[in-house]
Amino acid sequence: MIVAIVGRPNVGKSTVFNRIVGRRLAIVHPSPGVTRDRVFAYAEWQGKVFGIFDTGGFWPDKDLLSKEIANSISHACQESDLILFVIDGRVGVLPLDMETYRMIRKQNRRIIIVVNKLDNPGQALENIPFREKVFMVSAVHGHGFFDLLDEITAGIETVERRPEHLRLLILGRPNVGKSTLLNQITGMKRAVVEPTPGTTRDPLSEFIVFQKKRIEIIDTAGIRRKSRINSEIEFFSVIRALRLIPGSDVVILLFDGVEGPVKQDLRLAELVLLRGRGLVIAPNKIDLTRKGQDEVLKMTQRIFRFLPWCPVVPISALKGTNVNSMLKVALSTYEQGRKELEAGLLKKFLKDLPPPPGRNRILGMKQTGTLPPVFEIKTRERLPENYLRFLRRKLREFFQFSGQPIIIRPRWRN
Repeated sequence: MIVAIVGRPNVGKSTVFNRIVGRRLAIVHPSPGVTRDRVFAYAEWQGKVFGIFDTGGFWPDKDLLSKEIANSISHACQESDLILFVIDGRVGVLPLDMETYRMIRKQNRRIIIVVNKLDNPGQALENIPFREKVFMVSAVHGHGFFDLLDEITAGIETVERRPEHLRLLILGRPNVGKSTLLNQITGMKRAVVEPTPGTTRDPLSEFIVFQKKRIEIIDTAGIRRKSRINSEIEFFSVIRALRLIPGSDVVILLFDGVEGPVKQDLRLAELVLLRGRGLVIAPNKIDLTRKGQDEVLKMTQRIFRFLPWCPVVPISALKGTNVNSMLKVALSTYEQGRKELEAGLLKKFLKDLPPPPGRNRILGMKQTGTLPPVFEIKTRERLPENYLRFLRRKLREFFQFSGQPIIIRPRWRN
């Protein structure tokens, strides 16, 4: 089951969303209009799992951004089975609430009215002009959410489990084409795209099926250096993006192929590897550069020479050039990271491996983890760092761990 949260700006939709999913995914800020795109996550209540959208505040203006947000809300409602219509209990029902309500009634979905910001238990809003079931809540303090969640999950007859899938995170600096790439992959205008950097604030995701595999594509806010972050909202956007790295399986590092990678791109690549995630490097906007694809590829490999095992796929998110190839490489990187090697294969690998220097010997080796691959190795003495680098390189060559960092945990006799 899928749920959409809808309402005018600044009624607390993102706080309701965060309360239901149990973590701070959507940015909450006193300024109205902070949420622009749809934000999706899974929530669980009493063993029942359901998907939930947070949406931007509905504002019937004629400017481009307001139209994009209204279209995003409409798509979220169409994809949902239930709509949570949120109003501000402190100010009551305003004309814009009624206009928003009339818009969502056209979607022919079940609606629940959520009166938010009633921070005192037992507090209620009277004279509510809606026919649907009403719940008085405080998203900040959690009042009223047990009953609300019971009502949301009442339509789920069986216990649903969160489906397993590849979580593919798009990461990069502002205005390099991340949202355009998400829209190209999904084949729809999923993300609000403007030439102004910083349009995407919350992480947003969409599910696709590619080569019979279920993939969650996650778009994030552009990440700039700390010294260039000029607002509180942008700061929280960057924090949300960085926190998504450990929960992803593979990261697409996107940068402007016309400009070329800069130091911040190298820092982001290092950060992904420190978090132990698979990495695919994608120079974007190759349709705008005078360089050929081979030249862009060689330039990228030269600058990222400290990561010779990371695949590079030059793309054009706008034109769709090589986007399918990039998805194939990302899927391959994911599958390689999931490999579980049998003891016999590791024994064969060690048999032809040159021994460590001196009197040291490798006594045994076993795999203890996946995504990323983790190996425990037993030796007589501590292994030098240059031999560990050699060992990682040989593991990649022998077992083809492209795009995956390899973690080796040495154990030696004292």
